Amino acid sequence: MDKKEILARSRAENAAGDEREQSLVQKSRIFGFRCLWLSYFLIFFIFEITKQDLNGEFFLALISCWFLGHSTVLLTQGYYLKKKLYLVLGIAGCLMSVLGTIFIRPMLQIFVA
Repeated sequence: MDKKEILARSRAENAAGDEREQSLVQKSRIFGFRCLWLSYFLIFFIFEITKQDLNGEFFLALISCWFLGHSTVLLTQGYYLKKKLYLVLGIAGCLMSVLGTIFIRPMLQIFVA
């Protein structure tokens, strides 16, 4: 085997990233989706405890949890892989999810009602 053949084989094997990077991406996805389900169940229990109507809020809560989960995935990938773009997008997504739940949702209910 010559040098070019070894390099070509190595590039083909590592096309999807090295093992460390793949492991960290997998860990961040697991962590993000655990946060997604945890936030979903917390919102569900808050609605159950406060006896609010789930029909009008259920879809919005599901979308908020989904968005927060994916933002957490980006945040942890940015942290583990040291990629600033993922880190910034994850922080921005988490902030938008929290601020949207606190400020934007009540304003939407004023216009709908």
